[in-house]
Amino acid sequence: MTCFEPDLKGEVTYLKDFEIGKSIIGISAISGNAMALIARDRANTDYIYFLECQTPPHDWYVSISWKTDEKLLSVHLSDDGLLLYTLSESRLSSYVPDPFDGILQRRWTIDLAHGEKHCTAIPNTGGAMIALGSSNGTVTVYLSGGTRAWSTDLSSIITALAFSNSGDLLAVGCSTGDLHIYTGHGDPVLTRKFDKSIYSLAFSPGCTNIVVGFEDGTTQIFGSDLGAPPLKTSTFVCPARHVSFSRSGETILICLDRKLVLIDHCNVVWAGLPTRDRESALTLLGAALSADSSYCIATIKRGNTADCLRFYSIKLPPQMLIREAEAEACIKEGTTLFQRKKYVEAFDCFVRAEKLSEPSLFTAFCKGESLFHLDELKRANEFYRECLGFNNTNARSIDACIMRGITALRLNNEDLAYAAFSDAERLSPPNDSTARYLLTLVQYRKSKGGEMSCPAPIDDYSVDGIPVNLASFIPSVVPNKYKKCFIMPCYSDEAGEIPEKKMFTTQVSKSIDTGYNVGKGDAGLIYNVDSDSLVGVFEAHSFPRIGPPSCPVSRLLA
Repeated sequence: MTCFEPDLKGEVTYLKDFEIGKSIIGISAISGNAMALIARDRANTDYIYFLECQTPPHDWYVSISWKTDEKLLSVHLSDDGLLLYTLSESRLSSYVPDPFDGILQRRWTIDLAHGEKHCTAIPNTGGAMIALGSSNGTVTVYLSGGTRAWSTDLSSIITALAFSNSGDLLAVGCSTGDLHIYTGHGDPVLTRKFDKSIYSLAFSPGCTNIVVGFEDGTTQIFGSDLGAPPLKTSTFVCPARHVSFSRSGETILICLDRKLVLIDHCNVVWAGLPTRDRESALTLLGAALSADSSYCIATIKRGNTADCLRFYSIKLPPQMLIREAEAEACIKEGTTLFQRKKYVEAFDCFVRAEKLSEPSLFTAFCKGESLFHLDELKRANEFYRECLGFNNTNARSIDACIMRGITALRLNNEDLAYAAFSDAERLSPPNDSTARYLLTLVQYRKSKGGEMSCPAPIDDYSVDGIPVNLASFIPSVVPNKYKKCFIMPCYSDEAGEIPEKKMFTTQVSKSIDTGYNVGKGDAGLIYNVDSDSLVGVFEAHSFPRIGPPSCPVSRLLA
């Protein structure tokens, strides 16, 4: 059995019951001030309830009660409360709640094979897709419009599914103990084999942790490296029915058959189930944790009495909350100092943040960038190499891939940078050109001025508020100490003449956008309009006279 750490006790207090008058089959996560549940009356008829609240955790009310002819199994509500999904014995359905008119507008349904068991999961942010796992071993991901995005066959019973908050990752657990991680686009990331069946799964919001619940009652918390030993192992008398994270990712609520368990910063801080006076033993059917960990809602089965929703307030150990707040404050202060180019002070802030919480890809990256700007390249490279050590599930979000790619460029590893930016491009929205530009930049670096088209890095790229000078990645015969980059269009007959005569220092009729100021020390890229390629990189020795652009420079930045 798991035990408590000394002096790390949380407090959970009974608030109130919310009577439904029916048997509750399942509840969704709390999505802002809304949630959904499914229930069954004594006539064996199922209902979908949409609940809203003005002042959580009080004043919840039912705004939609929807009767259905299906035998429902589970329900999901998107984080914005705009999409609702239900799984029944025969269908997967999508609805749009309309609390004003008190109705659910069905968007689409997908018929399921008779006799198979299914499980589902959605990403919290937006609910733009839903994953369906089947007892026949098939995993299928549908977009919010009902079209199939991708599918795979694992040839073993799917027992648990979990998306990361943004939908960048999907974890699939099997009865054979296999854990598979895929990107949101269906690309396999990793596989790990356990010796027991997986019962439940959950990603932390930043994908820094993943919780795996097993059929024998063991629950393990893993860090970003699933190959490493677990950060925490707890053994219960029964498997975890449900696992959920707070918005911060530090607090975990585990729902057992007759007990709720709170874990904060990998420490078990509370376990139990408060009851009312003279109340007999209760059975838990599910639970949901609020975004700020201040309260939770549990589904309670009370013997022959109708099921109810029970509200509990939560108080976490204050020292943990203080350390978390201090770490966040240090990161915020360090980011502000970095933006002001106070790199020594920024470095100290990121070091303090790690001491208060734990090292992360972001803080390691920020330490490296701070030292890079201080010209302490040897020390900076130590932290850049530390960044590359986070090559795991944590590095499968777009920002994490881009940070790893930039780190690889700092270490002059174009191949690793290309792989990281390729991952970022696969995870990026269709119209996001950031990763595509960085891929082209890597290709240009490898070409060293050859016939390779590259968009002009007109501005810094910002990673969570940390500006990265893209000009420093452009190859040149001079040291990469550029302040910023600009591009100068020319024709084939001028491509050799401009660098030869150093025409950056003279008036050129065909030049860059008039709104972009160029000064001494900036990087100039010669763009050959005829061949659609960059033909040279040079340092601007003085401010050039700017004329109107004569080629579609905006097309390069698309």
